[in-house]
Amino acid sequence: MGTSERTVWTSKTAVIMGAAAIFSAAYLVAWDAASTASIVSTTHDVTVFIASNVSTLVERGYNVAPALMLGLAAALSIPLLATAASITRHSQRSRDATRRYRGRHDAAINDKISGEAIGVSSHAFVEIVGGSHARFAILRDMFRIGREDDNDMRILSAAVHRYHAAIYREDLGDWFVAGLSGIEGNGIAVNGKRCTDCHLHDGDVIDLGPGRLRFRTGHV
Repeated sequence: MGTSERTVWTSKTAVIMGAAAIFSAAYLVAWDAASTASIVSTTHDVTVFIASNVSTLVERGYNVAPALMLGLAAALSIPLLATAASITRHSQRSRDATRRYRGRHDAAINDKISGEAIGVSSHAFVEIVGGSHARFAILRDMFRIGREDDNDMRILSAAVHRYHAAIYREDLGDWFVAGLSGIEGNGIAVNGKRCTDCHLHDGDVIDLGPGRLRFRTGHV
């Protein structure tokens, strides 16, 4: 669940808990005072009465059942505090932090991909899908992709993690790609299907945020 989704969820929870507290207070007051029961004789009267007497209802509800009202107040404060913490974290996030990828491929990202480009190669390689179709050889058993300078392929996008993915070879020569951004990161997809660790075949298309690469086993 992303930051914005968590904020919406906690806000809705706060509204629900607040309504529960007020209606609970009204219920307690109705039981406690016969005069209140006579005022709130219809559904419309209940709504009007509660809307105009919120503070009184809460105070009288506390007098009737303090433990219940304190429990409701505590339950109400949790989502409010969670919302405030989420907003604070978002406002204090570094400009260099990875941004949530919204699933829109950007062709301009091809100009922000760098690495050791090659021509025809006997090694396995990845090539940029679209644009220049530049190729980048996989010369070792591990080929890292991300935003940092020390990756084998660097993709300068805020939607790409510092160390986003790695293509690696097993003992029998099979190739795999693994996401390094964790379950809450932007992750990877192979041929349109999101995965965390996938077996690669010649021609498979790998999506890393806005970047799109095609894996080749060589001699293409």
